[in-house]
Amino acid sequence: MRHPFRFIAPLLLLAGAHTAHAANTTTTGEQSTVVLLVNYSDSPTQPYTKTTAHSLVFGQASDFYWEASYHRMFLSGDTFGWFTVPVSKASCDTALVAQEADKAAAAAGIDLSKYAHRVYLAPKNACTGTGYNAGMALPTRTWIFADAMTARLVAHEMGHNFGLSHSQALECGNVAYGDTCTIKSYGDAADTMGSGSTPHFNALQKLQLGWLGATGAPPVTTVAASGRYRIERLEDGTGTKALKVARGLDALTGEMTYYTLEYRQPVGFDAVLGTTGNLTKGVLLHLGGVNQYSVLLDATPGSAAAQFDDINDSALAVGRTYRDDAKGIAFTVVAADTTGATIDVTVPAAAPPPTQPPPTDTTGGTTGGSTKPPKGRK
Repeated sequence: MRHPFRFIAPLLLLAGAHTAHAANTTTTGEQSTVVLLVNYSDSPTQPYTKTTAHSLVFGQASDFYWEASYHRMFLSGDTFGWFTVPVSKASCDTALVAQEADKAAAAAGIDLSKYAHRVYLAPKNACTGTGYNAGMALPTRTWIFADAMTARLVAHEMGHNFGLSHSQALECGNVAYGDTCTIKSYGDAADTMGSGSTPHFNALQKLQLGWLGATGAPPVTTVAASGRYRIERLEDGTGTKALKVARGLDALTGEMTYYTLEYRQPVGFDAVLGTTGNLTKGVLLHLGGVNQYSVLLDATPGSAAAQFDDINDSALAVGRTYRDDAKGIAFTVVAADTTGATIDVTVPAAAPPPTQPPPTDTTGGTTGGSTKPPKGRK
């Protein structure tokens, strides 16, 4: 298997966006954002209104971040435009679009320095993709080139600005995890950073953002011993949201790889999952860790004829067991309801501490058992 957990940072598309002293964005609190509507000198179309664009970013996309972060982050700001810039629709020069849009905004008296994030919304052009980003350096930059805007496009690309990589899936044929597996890029249908419409980020991604496991955030349990554990549904509440189970060190990064177990229900932005396979009918298993991709495992392998169609049936259902025999790890979903799931977890027993030999004394013997005869005896 070709190292499925290697992390690849989001592509930097704006020259000079990162410098040695550039500050990076935060992932909690108010995120000041400016939206610039841009079209092209050879095609000055306006496929949607400023009101529509503003509602999409500061309504739908901001509402997504507010809910997914457990009310720890939201977007605020202003929308300006349309600005017709001296850029051809036949090109795909993101840096030039940003440069000319910034110039046009400044000429209109807009102080862009007030905003940590700049979002350029423009009609479809020659770019093969619809969304691009320039990483985490402030001010962050996001480009959306589409005639029909969606909250997912904005939330996904800004997810990169907040430090997230894509949420992948692992396809291993008739087993959940093995030696001959294929990465399915964007394969996690239960994640906005994957192929999902606009569902929550998975627990691994939320851990990276500091929305789980941090001070004041819902907790995550790191499993150190076999036993029965309960997790709440991921979408809301203040209880334990996920289990982390160490699997071993990743060969490429040297960092620990973890199983992360979460439970999803069709509420809020996760309502879209209610009609996607069995994603809300069992526990989802992800693998990943620091500087590693988040990878969804198919815990119900072979549920569809086409190899890549059954990842949407990837949840481990009640009564089923996932086993990692190589590591002595197993998960059994005991029960699940609208509020959470109960899971039996088996992990290897902790090794006892090594027995230390008694320290050697300065006379050449050992304390507690001298090999020299007592003083005065031969």
